[in-house]
Amino acid sequence: MRKVVPLACALALAGCSAAQDEIRRDGKRFQASSVRTPLGAVSCVRRNIEEAGGLTISTREAAEPGAFEFSVRKQNADSVLMYVHALPIQKGSFITAWISPMHPNPEGTFANAVKGC
Repeated sequence: MRKVVPLACALALAGCSAAQDEIRRDGKRFQASSVRTPLGAVSCVRRNIEEAGGLTISTREAAEPGAFEFSVRKQNADSVLMYVHALPIQKGSFITAWISPMHPNPEGTFANAVKGC
């Protein structure tokens, strides 16, 4: 049983990575800066997205020191709708978001997601 849990975690992470690679390749990219720290910026964007409801959001530390990221999916779905990454900069953070090419209004979605952040 102990070997099953790490394997399941590794498979879940591999799937997450593949989905992120796909949206970063095919999605529409948007960028913005924030006076908040990367964690603060990601938390603010996440709160704005959660208001839409019906979504699953997974937040984690990114590979870069001080950076954070999250992915957004519809509940019970595998495909990523949005992937957000925030890097630290001298006075806050730099936010990059990729939104699914299937989304009908990516510009409006990004504007609403970063509003007030």
